Amino acid sequence: MPKRSSEETKSTILQTLCNILVENGFNTLDVASLAREARIDRALIYRYFGSMDGLLQKVAEKTAIWISTKEMVQKSYDSTRSMASNYTAFLTTIIDSLRAKPLAREVVKWELVEPNRLTRLLDFYRENQMLEVYKLLGLPLTEDQTCDRAAISAVLIGGIIYLAIKSKSSNTFGGVDISTDEGWERLKGAIADVVTTMDEKYRFDS
Repeated sequence: MPKRSSEETKSTILQTLCNILVENGFNTLDVASLAREARIDRALIYRYFGSMDGLLQKVAEKTAIWISTKEMVQKSYDSTRSMASNYTAFLTTIIDSLRAKPLAREVVKWELVEPNRLTRLLDFYRENQMLEVYKLLGLPLTEDQTCDRAAISAVLIGGIIYLAIKSKSSNTFGGVDISTDEGWERLKGAIADVVTTMDEKYRFDS
């Protein structure tokens, strides 16, 4: 087998870590198992990344764990649509992204159980991205006496994230099959209904 360059070895380590998280979750991840799966000496992990925390930070920097802000806005915003319709598109884009990115689901799950550098970086990025996207889409989240839009958004997005994580271990939730495209289309329809009701009562454009 030809000798790998340092960059090839680093890339192999990063990809192997991502594969372990997606296939087996974070409970099986440690330096020994990572080195074994990557077929390298564990000393190389410390040489190139310093520590597991250093490796996790590099994963956050190098890996497209979460949908980019640019892509989020492109898929959510249409100048011909109402603000409520754009908000619905924003929420359904989060659904599509989480379903398409198993690594994102595993990292969020990890965040709930054992916060580390990777989960903290993702949390920071995700939170700031949400606020940036709200601003770019022109979505008003300021509190007023009639509607706390930020809190409502937190409930909706939190529910989406929870169901996306749960879909790996359960087929149904509340009578909805969260393991199928059809089930998620039902959830998207429900989200559209909720947003329409919010818009009728509170007016997104106000």
